[in-house]
Amino acid sequence: ERVSVAMATVSRPETWAYSTANVNGENYADDKVVTHAVPSGYAYNGDATRKFNVAVNGHYAPTYSDVNFWNSAVNFTMFEFENGEEVCIDVVRDQGFTTFRILPHDLDIYDVVREGNCISFKTRKADQKMTIVYDEDYHGGFIHMFPSSIDHSDPKLATSGYVYDEASKTHYFAPGYHNLYSSYDNGMLEIKDDTKVYVASGAVLNGILRVSGGNGAKISGRGLVATNQQNILLSVDWSGGPVDVEGLTFHGHRAQCWTTCVSNCYNVHFKNINIVSTRCVSSDGLDAANTSNSTFENMFIHSADDAIAVKGNPK
Repeated sequence: ERVSVAMATVSRPETWAYSTANVNGENYADDKVVTHAVPSGYAYNGDATRKFNVAVNGHYAPTYSDVNFWNSAVNFTMFEFENGEEVCIDVVRDQGFTTFRILPHDLDIYDVVREGNCISFKTRKADQKMTIVYDEDYHGGFIHMFPSSIDHSDPKLATSGYVYDEASKTHYFAPGYHNLYSSYDNGMLEIKDDTKVYVASGAVLNGILRVSGGNGAKISGRGLVATNQQNILLSVDWSGGPVDVEGLTFHGHRAQCWTTCVSNCYNVHFKNINIVSTRCVSSDGLDAANTSNSTFENMFIHSADDAIAVKGNPK
């Protein structure tokens, strides 16, 4: 029987029943909602560790997974919707539960309803980082959700594959899987001066991004940067700025290494960034060393060590 958490009801869609067929998500876009399937070639998921289906207005978002120190599944998902437009989010777990919390407590959500293994709620506010914790199990009974606003600044330089646009100095990664290890030495794309990198919604980069000597450099998009190698996924070094990093998700898959690092920089800005790195230890989310006049705004960090560490050398 339906258990209502708020004094409201929603219609029961098909998405209120869990199926392994839906963990990969689907490619869908309209003027309100965008979802993308896990691209072919991405090899770091394990179906046994993907415990959730997530749907937005009835369209499935992708589920990504890892395993943490307690050998429990860590699930996360990403999708986009038009900020200010109402959407209904359905989250279905593959097993029953007694209690749940949607965190943080001050989220702008409403019409929260539970039916069976499904939790459904509505929101009009994008760029809220959300976590649902089940039965107070913070070690393994949860899912992270990263609902971003649709990025209308996407240059849309390609519908598939990779292009470099010389006029705008932009590396553009369209939706799909991109293995930087097959294209660059050590899988590292180096960014200098005012070069830009755009990782589109639905794109997954397997590799490393490094900004060195950035002056007007920008890394942005709604995609995922992930690797299982022992390398920092994003480093910004010796840059006078501005250097902007916005909208992306970084995932060190069982990588016992810092995830992002800013060192010897001035005027660096991170905004709406998600970091998931579950390996213990040394999987810091963000390390800022010898860096000043920099901001880190609306960050989500799941790490098995320091979330944010500020470091400096004494004079």
